[in-house]
Amino acid sequence: MFILGVLGWAMGFVAVRIWSDWGWPAFAFWTAMEVQVVLKKYLGEFDPRRLVVTAAACLVLFLSLSNDHGSRWTGMLGVQWPQMSDAEHRKWLPEPEGVLYSDGMDVFYRIFFNNPHGQWRYILGFEPIWMPEEDLKIYRHIQLTRGKPGSYAPWVGKMTEKDRLVLVRLEQPKIEGLEWHEVTPTVWSGRRVAGTEQPAKDDRLE
Repeated sequence: MFILGVLGWAMGFVAVRIWSDWGWPAFAFWTAMEVQVVLKKYLGEFDPRRLVVTAAACLVLFLSLSNDHGSRWTGMLGVQWPQMSDAEHRKWLPEPEGVLYSDGMDVFYRIFFNNPHGQWRYILGFEPIWMPEEDLKIYRHIQLTRGKPGSYAPWVGKMTEKDRLVLVRLEQPKIEGLEWHEVTPTVWSGRRVAGTEQPAKDDRLE
């Protein structure tokens, strides 16, 4: 179990699902077995201190799952996603044969769920590893720079008037070369405007 956990952690740098689906459960099981050995050694079967240990473990589990650090739970409350059926939303979604660019899989899952018949493609879908090599490189650079505006320049440079860059932000993204509109609260869509110049490329991507 320990070896599987280590392998899952290492492979998680390639695809996070390997860690969440294999590595983390393996570590959790291994830890539980190790704790069980200690409890059997130092606490008798009917030792009342077992109740204290159990209560402490339940409290830690409750606090870790229920805390709202970084708006883990409340950050998405009330968020509505663009709908093709809404005329105002439709023009801020990609046009037929266009591409929807985004920096998070939640955008794909939410927009695809709400618009399953959208006639456009997603640059980022079920897993980043499925992205074209060039776009995966751009995406990793965006992650590395924590979404620095200049790291989106290669995508903006490739976008046509049919494409859209959709981001979830509390305020308007400061990415040059696009016209931005808050389609629904915190959901921003950017589109190229005819005649606009391409933004300067982030040299660190090379």
